[in-house]
Amino acid sequence: LNADGSVTALRISLENTPQPPTSSGYDLHGAVTSLPVGGLIGNWVVGTVTVTVTATTVLPATTSTIVVGAQVDVHGALQSNGSVLATSITLQTNNGGGRGH
Repeated sequence: LNADGSVTALRISLENTPQPPTSSGYDLHGAVTSLPVGGLIGNWVVGTVTVTVTATTVLPATTSTIVVGAQVDVHGALQSNGSVLATSITLQTNNGGGRGH
């Protein structure tokens, strides 16, 4: 314990390392039906699927066109609860489908 109340670590080890996503390479195409309040980071709903968007998710350069009703392509990892952890999201330039594969 240091005089200022901080602690100098002698050793740091990781316990409970997060498991990798259950699968990868999942694609979802559809309309945005819900967005988080106050920004784009958080849970979206595309069609009926919850899509988790994080600070590392690659989004289009112009995010002002990401609104409820916008058609998007989501690439990410399917989670065991049926949601998708998004690695990238792009806006569709045509009216594509609405199912993941």
